[in-house]
This record gives sequence, C-alpha cells and structure tokens, in this order.
Amino acid sequence: MVRQFIVSVSIVLICFSFYAERVLAANYASVYPFDTSNCQFPFNYNGKTYNNCTTDGDNGNTLWCSLTTDYIGQFTYCYDFFKPSLECSSSFQVNGKTFTGCSLLSKSAAYKQCKTNNTDFPTIYCPDAKKPTTKTIKGRRTNCEQKFKSISDVHTKCFQPSPFAVKVPITDDEKQALLDMHNQYRAAVPSEHMFKLSWNDKLADMAQARGDLCVFDHDLAGNRIIPDYGWKNGQNLVWSTEIRLPLDSLIDSMLGSEKERFVYGVGCTSPGSCLHYTQAMLSNITHMGCAHTHCVYTTHIDRFLTCNYLQSQYASKYMTPYVNSSLSATKCPQTAVDGLCDCGDKSCNYGIGEYLDPNTCTCKVDKSKRSLNKRDANDDDVLIAAPRGGAGNLLSKRSINYLRKPKPKS
Repeated sequence: MVRQFIVSVSIVLICFSFYAERVLAANYASVYPFDTSNCQFPFNYNGKTYNNCTTDGDNGNTLWCSLTTDYIGQFTYCYDFFKPSLECSSSFQVNGKTFTGCSLLSKSAAYKQCKTNNTDFPTIYCPDAKKPTTKTIKGRRTNCEQKFKSISDVHTKCFQPSPFAVKVPITDDEKQALLDMHNQYRAAVPSEHMFKLSWNDKLADMAQARGDLCVFDHDLAGNRIIPDYGWKNGQNLVWSTEIRLPLDSLIDSMLGSEKERFVYGVGCTSPGSCLHYTQAMLSNITHMGCAHTHCVYTTHIDRFLTCNYLQSQYASKYMTPYVNSSLSATKCPQTAVDGLCDCGDKSCNYGIGEYLDPNTCTCKVDKSKRSLNKRDANDDDVLIAAPRGGAGNLLSKRSINYLRKPKPKS
C-alpha cells in the first residue's frame, strides 16, 4: 500500500481547495442571485423549524434549504447558479497564449474556462448546464418510475439530477483499484470471516443517482433501496475540489485516517469520526458499486465519489462491524483467499432473512438475524458526518441523525 505518499499529497492539494471553497462560499451572494424556488418552507432540521434558508449544519457559509418538510438529506443551495454576474473577458492571455471567450486553457484541461475582471474570481468555468425540461416539484420528478416510487415517494431515484452534474465514467481499471483498496483494508482486519467484495453495477447506478444531485450529505438508506434486492444498502461519500487525484487514493485517505480512530468494541474515539471505516469493514457486505461526479459551476467544481454497499450499517453494529479473531478467516476455510472469504459474485435475498454462509457460499435462513425492512422503520442505520480535519480531502457534512448511544443494560 502506498498510502503515506498519496495521503500527504492529497492533504496538501485538497486542504488548499478546501479553504478556497470556503472563500467561494462566502462570496456566492456577490455572484449568484438569491433563489428559493425549490425550497420547502417551513422545514425541520435537527429539532428546529426553519422558514428561511440557513447556514446551520456543516456547510460553511453557503445558504441552503431542505427539499422536504422533514430533512432527509435532500437539499438545495439558495442561489440561481444559472445566472452568475461574472462575464468572460473578450480577450485574455494564459502562459503567453491569447484566448477569446471560453476555451480549454491547457492540453490537460478538463473543462473550458475564461478570465474575468473580478478579483475574487479571476478565472471561471463555462458549464454546459441547461435548465431541465422535466417537470419537478421541490426537486422531485413527477414522472418517477413506479418501481422506485412504490418504495418511497422521496426515493433518491425520484429526484432530478443537478443540471450542473457531469457523470465521469469509472473505468474497469478504476473499478478494480477501488475494489482492491477496500479489500486491502478488509484483509488487514483480524476477523473470523470477512467477505471479499465484488463490483455491482446496480449499486453503482444508485450511487450515481446520489452523486448527480451535487449535494454533500447521505440520503436515508430506506430511500436508496434497489428494487431487485429489496434491502437497504450502505454508503460512503467523499467530496473534493481536486479533480485529478486517483479515486482509490480518496478511499485510501478516508479509510486510513479513520482506521486510527476506531477501537474495536468501543467504536470511534470521537463521535462520528470513524464511521466511513466501520461501514467498509462490515464483515457481511459482499458487493459494492461506486459513482464519480463532477459538479461544474461557474465559480468552482465539486467532485463527488459515492460508494454504495450491500448491506447497510446499523447503529447496533458500528462498534463491532466484524467478529474479532486471533486468526483471519477461521469461519471460511473452504473459501479463504488472502484472509478474505471469497464467494465471488454470490448474493442472497436479505429481505427475507437469508444470509450468505462464508464457508459454503450458499444462502441460508436464520430467523434470529435481521431480516425484513419493516423491522427498521426508524431508519436506524448510522448516518454520519465526516471528521473535521485529519484528512484534508474530506469536508464535514451535515448529519441526518445523531449516533444513538446504546441503552444501558438493566
């Protein structure tokens, strides 16, 4: 693992981007018109009712509002990003070369830019975003597919993707690198069984739906259920303004920093500071799928890497995401490969109480295990905020639920 080098680079680069982003947020009002057309007022967030846009939560000075009466991770910014006051200079020079209007300013440039006369934003992007023609109500499409709407009226697939979202396809090599990075960390854990993860395109598609909303918070697990599985999937979400770092290095930075803040049987050394790690270390998850999105605005680019997992993390499991053991893979001698239980692409119908036997790779039923989704009506999966500091490429996000402390035994 080359984590130490990658992490040091990412912290330097993205710490710079992090502080630049905070400056941009403070100046949004001078660039974009105020817009509340999609806001739901009043809305409830963390026990408080709001009738106006707010900066509460972990979103810096950027005003936001909820799209639903009770905040469930779906929100919008209170600015009209289609109407920036900034204009391109008619002619400008970069590295001795003259440009007119929006142009690719270098051979490696991913998006067109131009120069302005604004000292706060001397260089801006030229997004290709167009206002959507699909009819929406508070961000939700009126033509949402029934298979998702039947699960939830506020299913993630029912929300209109941001017009500023640019889907960045993940190559086969990048998929393998993301899998390898996850499995590296999983194999390093002394667990009696720990499944080797496989890629799943349906999980990746659901992750894409979340990333394409261009907002930095988790959706509720009950609102990202995949109809074919009928079971909640977990999620990790990484934000960055540095768009060139390899995807697996973002995961490495996140898991590496959070591993140091996890104590088995205790949980995080400070509230919420290791829960991306514990999600990725759940021994029973078998599949993952990730999505990569660039949200290209006039003033900046937000980069999102969203990874969904089969299955979700629950508040009762974050302290012990696996069963500790002096030797790895003792429960799967028939399938053990490099400390992991390798069942390939096999999965079970978790919605009816099935589970995957790590040693035989067959689906079995145990009535004592967590089964039907209705047992989780309160969405007791852990919804978390990224750590404040530690890893420079992680921006703190607002948390939907506070982590529940276990009730003392009577």
